[in-house]
Amino acid sequence: MSDGSEEKRRISTLAAVIVAVAIGAALAYLGFRLASFGVYAFSEDELLLGVLTFVAGSVLIGIPVAVLTSQVVALLRRRR
Repeated sequence: MSDGSEEKRRISTLAAVIVAVAIGAALAYLGFRLASFGVYAFSEDELLLGVLTFVAGSVLIGIPVAVLTSQVVALLRRRR
């Protein structure tokens, strides 16, 4: 359903940064909650559940950290 114009609307840089930060914060929060539940489950002698949730939480924490690290490295390379 197009109105006939071929003009493409783009998202602003500020909006893109806000959305990326919000998604990263949500992933980190969910990862932290999963990892802490994994530690709790492990302490209650639920080994498999504890290990699986801890690993899943660690991966979810690692995703925003990796993205942030790559962005900082790219910024530092541009400044040289």
